Formats: sequence, C-alpha cells, structure tokens
Amino acid sequence: MPAQSQLLKRAYAAARAGDCETARRLLQGILLMDKTNEAAWMLYAGTFPDPAQRRDVLRDAIARNPDMPQVRAAYRAIRPLAPPTHAPRAPARLQPQTRLIPAVGWGLLAGALIFLMLYLFSMAGLQDENIRLRGSTRAAQNERDQAQSQLDQLQSRYDQLSAQHNGLAADYSQLDGQYRGLSAQYTSLQGEFNGLVDRYNDLSGQFSVLQSRFNALNSDYTDLSGKAVVPPYITVHQREVTLSFYKLDGSILYWTVPFDSLERDFQRGFSSREKLYNNDIELKDDWGEIYHVVDFRKYVDGNIFTRVIPDLYAQAGSDEAFIREVWHIVTQLAIYASDPDEETPRYPLETLLAGGGDCEDTSILFASMIRAAPVDWSVSLVYLNADHPGTASDPNHLAVQVDTGTTRYLVETTSPDDMTPYTTNVAGWYLKVR
Repeated sequence: MPAQSQLLKRAYAAARAGDCETARRLLQGILLMDKTNEAAWMLYAGTFPDPAQRRDVLRDAIARNPDMPQVRAAYRAIRPLAPPTHAPRAPARLQPQTRLIPAVGWGLLAGALIFLMLYLFSMAGLQDENIRLRGSTRAAQNERDQAQSQLDQLQSRYDQLSAQHNGLAADYSQLDGQYRGLSAQYTSLQGEFNGLVDRYNDLSGQFSVLQSRFNALNSDYTDLSGKAVVPPYITVHQREVTLSFYKLDGSILYWTVPFDSLERDFQRGFSSREKLYNNDIELKDDWGEIYHVVDFRKYVDGNIFTRVIPDLYAQAGSDEAFIREVWHIVTQLAIYASDPDEETPRYPLETLLAGGGDCEDTSILFASMIRAAPVDWSVSLVYLNADHPGTASDPNHLAVQVDTGTTRYLVETTSPDDMTPYTTNVAGWYLKVR
C-alpha cells in the first residue's frame, strides 16, 4: 500500500540516521496495520542492539505469521545465550535455620514488589507508547488516505493528460503526414509553375511574332479585299464557264460548265422572250376571275447541272440539307423585285451570268438545280399573291414547292434569311414542272 511504503521508507531513513526510537515508532504503526509485513518485522528487529531482544521480536513475528521465511531464517541465526557459569564458592557460614527463613521471605517480598513496580511502570510506558502509536497510526492513516486521494486525483489527471497527449500525437501524426504530402505537392507545383512561366515567356515571344505577322497579313487582307472578287461570281476562260458560290459551311464551291451551254441559254432566252406572250396561261380564282401569266415551267432545265448537282446531293447527307444548300447558293445572287406580268424570264445560266434576277428567275434557277438531283421528287412553281398568300387572287410572286414524298417544302428563293417563311397554307396555283 502507498502509505505503508512511505512509512517504511521513513523508518529505513531513521534507522540509517541512528534514530532507532523513531524507526521503531514508525514500524510499530506499520505492523498495527499489517502484521504480515515481513520487511517491517526484519527492520523492527534490527533496531534492537541486544541479540536477545531481536530474537524475542522475531519469535513474536513468527508466532503472528509463520509464513515469513526471512524472519524464520534470521531467528534461527540468533542463538540463545547460555546461562552464566560461576566458579564454586566457599560454602558460607551456616546460619541458624530460624533466622534464614524470615530473611528469605522479606527478600522475596521486596523482589516481588520491585518486580510489580517495574511491571506497572513498564505497562504504563507501554500504554503511553500504545496511545502514542495509535495516534501516529491514525495520523499515518489520514496521511495515507490524503496521499491516496491525491494519488487518485493525479492518476485521473494523468489519464486525462495521457488521453489528450495520445489524441494530440495522433493529430500531429496526421497533420505531419498532410504537411509532408502538401510539401511534396508544393514542390511539384513549384516545378510545374516554373515550367509554365518558361513556357509562357516562350509563347509570349511567339505571340509577339505572330501578332506582327497577323497585323501585316490583316493589312494585306484589307488592301486585297477591296480588290478581290469574292463569290458568287462567274468566269469564262478558254470556253469554260466557272461558277463559284459559298456553301453553308463557309467553303467555296466551284462548278464548271461548257461555254456552249451558256451560249445555248442566251440563244434560247432571246428567242423565247421575243415570243413571250405566246406562252401565256390562264389562272382562274374561286370567284371566276381569270389572270393571264407567263408559263415559266418551260425555262426550267436541269440538264446543265447534271455534272455537279449529284455530287452536292451526295455530300449533303439528307434531303433537307441538300434543299437548303441549293437555296443558299441561289440566294447569294443579287435580287430585285418586279411584277410577273412584266417580267422577262431567263434560263438558269443566264441568271447566273447576270448575277441575279427577280423572283421568277431565281425560282427557275432553283427548280432547275433541284430537278438535276438523282431523285424522283415532284417540283412545282407556285403563283401566289405575296401580299395575301392565304388568298388565291392576283398572282404577283413566284415560289417553288418541293415534294420529296415524305415532306413538302415551299421555298422562298428571294430571301437569304428564311427558306420557308410561310407559316400558313398558301392559296395559290401550283404548276408541276414536267
């Protein structure tokens, strides 16, 4: 027990200092609490200088607890003193018998009284010593209890601090690992950053060079754009006619047709326009009113495009994409408006050479290109009133309807913004191209 250990240490210190009396008091307090404390018995016996006293103490210890091998060994090591031997004395002078007996009686009585007094004094001393030892024992017990309480508190505090230490150690280990990882990342990122800075400086130099070249090229482009011929245009070289247009994807499309085809369209155009009004047809509305208009279907000719349109159709990817690509080509031409009653229709190549035309010219050109596609579609010229498309009356505009068999497209060939601007049914005259 902690209190006994402290008392035993103090008893050892007192014995080493030669204060055997203090050591005995402390050891008696220990033996009152624990009669089996072998170390206390051994030290207690050692505080008596007389071997007989030490033997008596050890015998008392063995009587209280026989299971103490060190005490038993120490007891056996101390031999009892032999009774003293005296040399033979000369016999004393014999006294009369009557005088010897009273003297012996009084001697015995005096010895008994002295022994009794010594015993009483010894008992009184022992009683005082017992009281003093009990007080010391209680003080030692209180001290032990206080020490034990303090020890328990310190142990509890130690446990708390130990738990905090373990937690902080775990946190430190985790943070140290994170720090090492972040430090490695920082080193790696620093290297990457330095590389990027070098790369940036290199690219910055290249950018400056490219910027200078761009400025020079942009200046040349600005100068040349005022002089260049951009699509759509038509050129004639060695009796070959080359047509150029922008496609929807921004690329330039080049078509080549024989000059003979252009000459033939010119000849046919002049000849037909001289007999223009011989080609009139009558259109009758729901109220019986008749309108005389030129039949523009005879000007539709897809044969001159059979060398180029099939490839354009194959590249388009779908029927609607092809129709929209053709519409985009036609609407690049310069457009002007006019009334169909006063129009002079042109054949397709004439319109291309002229760089444009009015609604019937672009409709004829669009219909001709659609007819050259490798498909069996129904193509119709639609005569309608542009101001009132929902009413079939007074036709003053021409559009084209393409029926693919699954979808019908009413195409406006004069608008570069919207291929099918009509949101309601157009009430007009639909003349199918043969």
